[in-house]
Order: sequence, then structure tokens, then C-alpha cells
Amino acid sequence: MEEKENNGKLKGDVQKINVLSILRKVALYLSPVFVYWVYASGKSFSSGYYSGYGISSNYFPGDSYNYLYNAFVGSSFLFFDVLNAFGEIASYFVPGILFFIMIISILTSYDDSRERKNKDGEEKKKSHFVIEGLATAFFAWIFVFVIILGAFFVFSIIYQFPISFYKYGEDYAIKEKDGYISCFSKPVKEREHECTCVYENDKLISAGNLVDVSKDWIAIYHADSVRGESPNGKVILTVGKSDFCESSIYLDKK
Repeated sequence: MEEKENNGKLKGDVQKINVLSILRKVALYLSPVFVYWVYASGKSFSSGYYSGYGISSNYFPGDSYNYLYNAFVGSSFLFFDVLNAFGEIASYFVPGILFFIMIISILTSYDDSRERKNKDGEEKKKSHFVIEGLATAFFAWIFVFVIILGAFFVFSIIYQFPISFYKYGEDYAIKEKDGYISCFSKPVKEREHECTCVYENDKLISAGNLVDVSKDWIAIYHADSVRGESPNGKVILTVGKSDFCESSIYLDKK
């Protein structure tokens, strides 16, 4: 008896080990696909984001952290879009499902009441067969419906993510632009890191929302009209740095 129990435990352990090894192999094979998905989706989101501000992504080459963050943000948008699509699809089917459940319940209760009154065994079997057939067809339909929804979810992720992530990035930038608060409209205490000031030779040449900064380029978004043109063509804002700057960039200091 003890040997049989030990053998049973060994078989269970072997099955667990086999399952774990299979999962590891699957994860190993799928890891390149996942890495590519993160890279492609993050890059698409970045390109759309810069496009929303009207600048080229070539000026700001992304790194792995940037792509990972953008892939996460875009994935959250994709998740809610797919969830909303599921909700719209389900809204067409839920009333029918509830109606079918109600019909099955009525037929079952009616059949039970007939069984108490009717003594004919064959008639009982026929009515049971009809109800069981309807119930089986109903649950089979539910199973197919779930499979279709799952396939739709996978298809949405695989097919739509390059285009969708670009659009998500573009919409994200447009939302930032629409929510931009002028550097001259409110004091610093009512904003958190809204304005970044750019100086050259201790002169303020630009201020606004910092979009991105690279080795050779700085992207600043602002919609302020209070500014003047300097003789060398650079824009100089007429407000001092102590009035509104949360952060500063000095072009002449390395």
C-alpha cells in the first residue's frame, strides 16, 4: 500500500514538472514575440505622439525605457477600447441569452408539473429529451460565443496595435495641447511643472510645456502671445524666470 501511494505521489510530481517545463518552453519561444511587440507598439506610440505636436520623431530617438513606458500607456488605451467593444457586442446578445434562460426555466417548470399529473413514461421521456436538447444547444452556443470573443480580442491586438498605438500617441499629444495652461496665466503654486524655461546667454528664449529633449534638439510647446523678437531671430519672452519657471534649460552650459 505504501509503495502504491509513493508511486502515485511520484506520478503527480512528474506531471507537475512536465507542466512547468512546458510553460517555460512556451514562455521562452514567445519572449521574442513579446519583445518585438513592446518595441513596435512603443515606437508607434512615440511617432504618433511627436506627430501630434507637429514634429518628427527623427529628432528624438527613443530608448528602451521610453518604448517600454509608451507601450504600457498605449496598452492601457487598447485594453479599454477592446473592453468597450466587448461591452457593445455583449449588449446585443445578453437580452437574447436572458430570454432563452427564461424560456428554459418555464419549460422545465411546466414539464415538472406535467410529470406529477401524467403517468405515461414515454411522454415524460419525450418532453425531457426536448428540454435537454434545448439546454445543450444553448450552452453550446454560449461556448461558441466565448470562443468568438476570445478570437476577436487576439485579432484586435495582433492586427490593430501598430495603427492603434500611433493614433493613441497622437491623441495623447493633442489632449496635452488642449489642456495646456499658459505660463503667464497662473502663478506657480496653482500648477505643477507646467512651464520649462530655455535660456541662452542668460536670456530667456522660450518657455512652455517640455515635449522632449535630446542631445541636439529641444521641443517646447507654448501658445503665448507675450513675447518679442530679438535681433538674432530668437524668441525672447518678456517675463523673468522667477515668475513662472518650474524647471530651466541653459543652452550655453554643458
